[in-house]
Amino acid sequence: MLALNAGKGDMQMSGKIVVPVTENAELMEKITEWVHAKFGSDPEYDSALQPVIDEFGLPWFRAAALVVDREGKILMMHEGKAQVKKLKSEALRDYYLNIKGFSKNAWVDEDGGWNIPAGRIMVGETFEQGMSREVEEESAHKVKNLGILHIRWGKDYVMPTYLVEVLSGHEQYSTPETLGIHKFLPEGIRILNEIEVLRSPESVMDSLNAYEAYLRGEKQLNEINSWDE
Repeated sequence: MLALNAGKGDMQMSGKIVVPVTENAELMEKITEWVHAKFGSDPEYDSALQPVIDEFGLPWFRAAALVVDREGKILMMHEGKAQVKKLKSEALRDYYLNIKGFSKNAWVDEDGGWNIPAGRIMVGETFEQGMSREVEEESAHKVKNLGILHIRWGKDYVMPTYLVEVLSGHEQYSTPETLGIHKFLPEGIRILNEIEVLRSPESVMDSLNAYEAYLRGEKQLNEINSWDE
């Protein structure tokens, strides 16, 4: 039987993949089906992953947000870290791999491209709590959840994108992991995609397309796209 969100201590003892709670019952059902299909009816993880899970969150469960202001502009972050394997410069990849001796999955302080707020759910968080935390950590914005726009069913992770409205925030913000923030109209994000500077192009564009379908009245919030699509 799949373990639900039992808390940090239980997770360490059981070594089982724990599905975070979500406010949306249909989403919870679909995620449970997805986990069973991907990892089996009683999935476990290697206990060696526990320190990474405790520090960085659950690798199988993520959440993202499309943060839209009253002018219809969408908040994007310019990320300041990138995985070596995703560096666009072949010379830069070669430097980190062959001179510095980094692995291809290592994260380095380089241009990570533009992205919507997104990240792993921490142990004990709901999907909605994790989404709100990621937005605040990456952009210093507090937001109100309006509903689910789209679910990304990845090869080994699931990530709902929520449509949210801004409650408070700053025009400029930077940290070692966020080089800066900027608000783009949808056509501006499409240009970022065309010039290949999006961090996660499929995820961003799927979320943008779902948002524009919602604006056209072709899609309702909290419609859960199936994991087997």
